[in-house]
Amino acid sequence: GESTTSTTYTDLSTADSVTFTLSATTTVIIDYLCQITFAAAIMAEFGFNIVNEDGSDVTGTAVSCGGFTVNNAMTSHCVYTVSLASGSHTIKIRHKTQNGGSTTWQCRQLKVWSAP
Repeated sequence: GESTTSTTYTDLSTADSVTFTLSATTTVIIDYLCQITFAAAIMAEFGFNIVNEDGSDVTGTAVSCGGFTVNNAMTSHCVYTVSLASGSHTIKIRHKTQNGGSTTWQCRQLKVWSAP
């Protein structure tokens, strides 16, 4: 896994990122799944994931996950649907902690596909 103590949204060392090109305006589904592990005691730290669309964090897409025990992995999952214009796009998931405690993201999976 990869960790951060950042209290502002940031990329992990290996960014969760997908770049693609659309030939027409298309509705896409963004699906992110991971496990988050906390080094802090019960509910003393939260990890957050946010969708970043073409370089901008998208308000209203943040998902938080809090730990119940030290080093116990919690599952975090977010799904977001958006209409994108034709052209090249980069979708990322960025991460932060609530209080600056060491938080690790592992088993990360980002999928982006066109909606039916």
